[in-house]
Amino acid sequence: PWRRDALVRAVARAAGRAVAAIPAPAPAAPLNGRVLVVDDNSVNRRILARQVELAGASTDSASGGEEALELWRKGGYDLVLADLQMPTMDGFELARRIRAGEAADHRPRTPILAVTASTHEEQEQRSRAVGMDGFITKPIGIEQLKATLGVWLKSAA
Repeated sequence: PWRRDALVRAVARAAGRAVAAIPAPAPAAPLNGRVLVVDDNSVNRRILARQVELAGASTDSASGGEEALELWRKGGYDLVLADLQMPTMDGFELARRIRAGEAADHRPRTPILAVTASTHEEQEQRSRAVGMDGFITKPIGIEQLKATLGVWLKSAA
């Protein structure tokens, strides 16, 4: 595959033109924040947590809704990434309980993003109906995840 700058130089040479060096795009500033990653699949949970950490945020992980709710109650999360399909307490119920806890305790709203392999529009509509703020479809690439996290987390710069 061609890199952008190499392609521009090759086209310019073919056209008989000189080209100044093309500056590389500036790297994005790392993100800052604390993210709760919730997934019953340990491999998916570790991969997603690592991707979030590579983007610059710190993570805690939970293997299910009950554990996630306990961690959330302790406070300090800037974002929750919750798998929708989990046994015992799924992501929908987790979101409902977090929203109820925020209302009961007069806590600020914590953004919650649904994480799922499903591409059904009804899943996205249902997640928003229970108070989730966004929807991520697995598998998610690191650049797409960084862009999504950038909407919800502050830059460290």
